[in-house]
Amino acid sequence: MNLGLRRIAAIDVGSNSAQLVIANVFENGSFEIIESMKEQTRMSSFLDKNLILPQEALQKLSAVLLKMKEFSDAHHAELRAIGTQVFREARNSQDFCLRLAKRTGVELEIVSGNEEARLVYLGVNNSIQLNDAKVFLCDIGGGSAELLVGKSGSTLFSTSLKLGAVRLTVKFLHGNPYTDVEIANLHRYVHARLLPVIENIKKYDYSIAIGSSGTIKAVKNLALGLLGNVPPANFHGQNLSRLEIEMVMKALMRALEGNDRKNLPGLDPKRQDIIFAGTVVLYTLTKMIGIEQWKISTVGIKEGIILDSIIRLERFNARDIRDIRWNSVVEYGTKLNISEVNGKCVSELSKKLFAELKNRHKLDDKWLELLSCAAYLHECGKILSLASYHKHSSYFIKHSNMSGFSVRELNLISCIARFHRKRLPRQDDEIYCDLDLKDKGALNFCAVILRLVVSLSRGCMGEIQELGLLDDGKFCTLKIKHQTNETLENSAFEVSLEKVFFEQVFNLPLVTIFESS
Repeated sequence: MNLGLRRIAAIDVGSNSAQLVIANVFENGSFEIIESMKEQTRMSSFLDKNLILPQEALQKLSAVLLKMKEFSDAHHAELRAIGTQVFREARNSQDFCLRLAKRTGVELEIVSGNEEARLVYLGVNNSIQLNDAKVFLCDIGGGSAELLVGKSGSTLFSTSLKLGAVRLTVKFLHGNPYTDVEIANLHRYVHARLLPVIENIKKYDYSIAIGSSGTIKAVKNLALGLLGNVPPANFHGQNLSRLEIEMVMKALMRALEGNDRKNLPGLDPKRQDIIFAGTVVLYTLTKMIGIEQWKISTVGIKEGIILDSIIRLERFNARDIRDIRWNSVVEYGTKLNISEVNGKCVSELSKKLFAELKNRHKLDDKWLELLSCAAYLHECGKILSLASYHKHSSYFIKHSNMSGFSVRELNLISCIARFHRKRLPRQDDEIYCDLDLKDKGALNFCAVILRLVVSLSRGCMGEIQELGLLDDGKFCTLKIKHQTNETLENSAFEVSLEKVFFEQVFNLPLVTIFESS
């Protein structure tokens, strides 16, 4: 057997279930799924009225993830786990994930709705021959529905709506049988939530509609059962027509009692309690947009996570895919009218100081990337106001939905940008208090490096020819070479303002030497 160069495991923890796939990754960037596992968790059912995930949810998910990690470790796979809507919504998600990591060794990345949609599209685009066609993609999960329009691997439009099958069932369908009022309220709610985005989707004039979720597969299976047809071994690439969806909707309207749904041919017993709400979303979306036929994809976010991980590992050289994360940073900076020259200069100088201080901070390259992104975008808040622009920059970054980043990574980048000027973080800062001790220390290191670089570049961007830093264990010597003498005094003054912060964080005296060429 031709084993891949390495193995990657991906876990998708959604509102309804946790799913694992393990893949062999080959030298040309392709991969092969060799194992899979699925466990129903119903995380959204644990979320209380205060949007808190309780201890019971932690115990349930810990048991599942321990099992999946053990399976992944047995295959010597590098594991990456993603959390979606229920964790975006939970107010205690950061603390929950920290405790989860301590119990299981699995670090759960919480991704935004737009990032979830991008990962789904990444998986789908790799699995279905689209020939550069413009695609409308819908993924109806347990907690949310992701809608996306894309072409050639690039996202043109995406949004995440709180229209998951589990969420809607809990919110509207309490009777057994369902009542007319419950059903009417559900239909009105779904229609109202979809209405604002329908025109955005229609204007892109897509040619293929693809459904990627357990919901659309369950609807197709039920349609085949109602017609007395045998389901295929694999639903991937199968078509689901508007008429089939309408037939399923009518059948479910006749089976409002739980026992009646159990008797529907082709309906998975595990989905009989949430199939009605999921079908209403699919039915309403199909009707409002005017879709005649969906193509089913059984590939989705798990495969997208694998592909995204391959891209990060720079093993995707057989395909012309850009550095998604950095390009999304540059594109966001362009939207906020930052100086590209200034952003690149500060970013490069920050990376240089990070490398020269590596023995002092001992941080891995993940933090180098986060610092680089924060450095590039540190002035983006100036588009709103010069006063307290660092706070505006922090807000814009945190809520940016830049592609390729988890919610936690965006929070860390925003924190570095927030504290690149004025004071350093305090323990009670809301933006800072959810971080663990290790991350707080790393953030302080990165923020101080950025402060120093910004002070050097302020008012004399492009004048710095060389920048070097020597750490001999007793003190740090920072050498700066300028093109002209005119800017030396200004740089010396600006650096003196940041000297105290550097010495406080690195616990080492800082000596600066300025030269002109």
